[in-house]
Amino acid sequence: MTERDEQIKDEAALDALFDAVRADQPVPPAALFERVAQDALREMPQMAPMASPKRRGLGWVLAALGGWPTVTGLATATVAGVWLGYTEPGSLNAVTGAIWPSADSAYGLGDLVPSYDYLLAGDDA
Repeated sequence: MTERDEQIKDEAALDALFDAVRADQPVPPAALFERVAQDALREMPQMAPMASPKRRGLGWVLAALGGWPTVTGLATATVAGVWLGYTEPGSLNAVTGAIWPSADSAYGLGDLVPSYDYLLAGDDA
């Protein structure tokens, strides 16, 4: 026999073994499933009933939002959004000038990609 024939024989034996194992699958008893389900239910955390918020003033809104740190962050974001929406884009340079360079000190595309200026000049040489 050749080596290939031996491999085919071995594969056929393995296939027969796997088929026999697949056919003989043990099924656990239903009582085991019931015990596992009962154990799982016993170990699940129980939720405490939620107390209804007292409806006096805006304290319940503050508690629902997450307290003063959350309200402070929301107020800051609101003020910043109103300010950015109200001001014109030209006046934002006073704020962003310290962070981002101005147009005259920044690099142009021609500085970074010299062939770009060549393409804009229209020379086909």
